[in-house]
Amino acid sequence: MEETLTNLVVGVGSPHGDDAIGFHIVQRLEELKIPGVCCVTAKEPLQILTNLEGPQRLWVVEASRGGKPAGTLTRFEWPMDLGEVQLASTHAVGLIDALRLAENLGRLPAHSVVYGVEIGNETLPITGLSTTMSRVVPTVADAIKWYI
Repeated sequence: MEETLTNLVVGVGSPHGDDAIGFHIVQRLEELKIPGVCCVTAKEPLQILTNLEGPQRLWVVEASRGGKPAGTLTRFEWPMDLGEVQLASTHAVGLIDALRLAENLGRLPAHSVVYGVEIGNETLPITGLSTTMSRVVPTVADAIKWYI
């Protein structure tokens, strides 16, 4: 019997420094093999639109900068008021614009959530996460798993 995809988890970011936090979190969630969950990464937020056929719920994980301690997890339900938080986008089209486009095209699942993971300034073209961010990956992945 084929398993129904009900949840799509997308880690948005780049492979550089702490901006890769979304990639690492979805990798951790994928390792947990949660039924009904598909985990993918996107280097550009617009790539999210290519994966929206089928899931009933969308979960997006992205680095953020809002002045909170590194590793702080903030959860936003769509539509959202970001307030002081800035998702750490270095992309031509940011995450919020990509989600608005998906919504306008009628492709955004009714239940869409964005997780912003507070990062420091370590987004230089280095390999891997900082020690601080490496430590929070399991905790943040578990927190997200709880909502799924």
